[in-house]
Amino acid sequence: MNFYLSPYSNAALNLAIEEILLKNSDEEFVILYRNSSSIICGKHQNTLAEVNYPKVIDDNIPVFRRISGGGTVYHDKGNINFALILNVHGANKVDFKKYTGPVYSFLCSYSLPVSYGKRNEILLNGMKISGNAEHIHKNRVLHHGTLLFDTDLDALTQYLKTDLFSYSDKSSKSVRSKVCNIGEYLQKITVVEFIEEMGDYLKSELKASVYD
Repeated sequence: MNFYLSPYSNAALNLAIEEILLKNSDEEFVILYRNSSSIICGKHQNTLAEVNYPKVIDDNIPVFRRISGGGTVYHDKGNINFALILNVHGANKVDFKKYTGPVYSFLCSYSLPVSYGKRNEILLNGMKISGNAEHIHKNRVLHHGTLLFDTDLDALTQYLKTDLFSYSDKSSKSVRSKVCNIGEYLQKITVVEFIEEMGDYLKSELKASVYD
């Protein structure tokens, strides 16, 4: 297992790194990164139905599409992204609880009141802090997710549409949930310190070596 902490904050570049490592390598990876302000849509979604385009255009917020399913999400430097790229065999290649397990355990190490939701998300006090999605390529799986640490929740609300069914089409619709930031429960740690501790935990838990 290789551990990679991306030095980049460009969402398109980080998504490309995930896809390249998934499709052009047979090694396994755990990846952490933060993106500058951007919107990431699932592969089955209609961005016109999901995104508040007048606000996004006014604020020059880029919109990207990822190769996995799941809902539309807002990223900024207060959001931590994690990805696992693994070799898998057999029929049951999709296993959200298994792949989120190390991240869930890390959150539990802070004695945070976390739980699993019904849509493969992680909840904190019943509010969403992590959305997850997967993509299968041959005998490899990309599992990636978000962790809201101190994301601008007002911006998240403004950039993503809440009345998703005002636009009629056959695309998959996101499910909007009440969200909160982990940082509200951990007052004495910054997002940079948190991602460093998360990296150390995952390297130990997954026996991962730093990838150069």
